[in-house]
Amino acid sequence: MSKTVEAPNNRIMVVEDDPTTRRLIEFLLENDGFKVFGFENGQDALQQAAEVRPDLVVMDLMMPDMDGFELGKELRARKEFNKVPILVLTARDTKVDKYEAFKVGADGFMSKPFDSLELLYSIRAFLRLTQQPEAKRIGGGNPVENGGIRLEPTKFNVTVYGQDIQLTRMETAILHYLMEHPGQVFSAEELSVRVLESMQGSGRSVDAVHAHIRNLRAKIEKDAKDPKILVTMGRKGYYFAEQAA
Repeated sequence: MSKTVEAPNNRIMVVEDDPTTRRLIEFLLENDGFKVFGFENGQDALQQAAEVRPDLVVMDLMMPDMDGFELGKELRARKEFNKVPILVLTARDTKVDKYEAFKVGADGFMSKPFDSLELLYSIRAFLRLTQQPEAKRIGGGNPVENGGIRLEPTKFNVTVYGQDIQLTRMETAILHYLMEHPGQVFSAEELSVRVLESMQGSGRSVDAVHAHIRNLRAKIEKDAKDPKILVTMGRKGYYFAEQAA
């Protein structure tokens, strides 16, 4: 693990196998007042995550032992890290890479080579978002109920026909918005602008919307391949189908 500098502010976990890039990121963040913990692979980062207690994770995708895709999936599977923002910083920037990164829980995606100021801005934006009251983050935060489905956004929890299911922050925001507008069709672009972009720390991304919808379906639908709750309307977009009580 790389050397860290004591600082009173947020704790950032940097997971990057290239030592030159890792040191550069660490230097930028330490200079900006963060307490930084650097790791060269996902396996080491995951083993130390409980001790580090990161407020945000910056990670590459391609790494030895455990890559970023697997690390993201493992972090999101642990309740204590479910709300921690994950920013992917990688040279892999195809649409498939972005989609897969968001699918395993990434909140943001930046391509290498990266702009130092943009990286710092993105990190601070994510941290401002997580430090806001939950209700403000999710656009009001009031519980929404429709038939057998009840969403409590400030708890990141949805109850589907008696079963409690934990969601990520982005999944919660998208589902909350759709449930507040039952039967209304929104394109992925509209959801990107109205939900993700409005959450400050999350940039606009149609790929992110598609990935989050897929994750939601896997969690709340009886058959994700034949969704009855989050329905696709041809090529127009997605809508929340009103449920019978």
